[in-house]
Amino acid sequence: MMSSLKLALVMVTVVSLDMGLSTITKAAMSRGMNQFVFVVYSNLFALPCLALFCFLFYRRKPPPPLTPSILCRIFVLGLISCSIQMFIFVGIRYSSPTLASAMSDLVPAFTFVLAIITS
Repeated sequence: MMSSLKLALVMVTVVSLDMGLSTITKAAMSRGMNQFVFVVYSNLFALPCLALFCFLFYRRKPPPPLTPSILCRIFVLGLISCSIQMFIFVGIRYSSPTLASAMSDLVPAFTFVLAIITS
């Protein structure tokens, strides 16, 4: 019972943070901030946070060797991530944060439909 309550609390927190980010993004873009600059700022803010978590949780394990294949995968994932962020922020610029939140809630439904189509 307690673990399901914690999971529900985490889900509500994530949705609330996502809606807050959409609202802040819309407010910043309404005042003239470019969506490309916002993507750079958000990634620069996320870098130290992720580096800190990586250091705290994986400091006892030796890092894996960086092969060209792994570096290429990191580059492609970064490129895809930045592209998706730009699409999201351009969509928020032309619509409302409520629509952005509703679209992010539809991701599981789209995933389910694509799984049915491809299987």
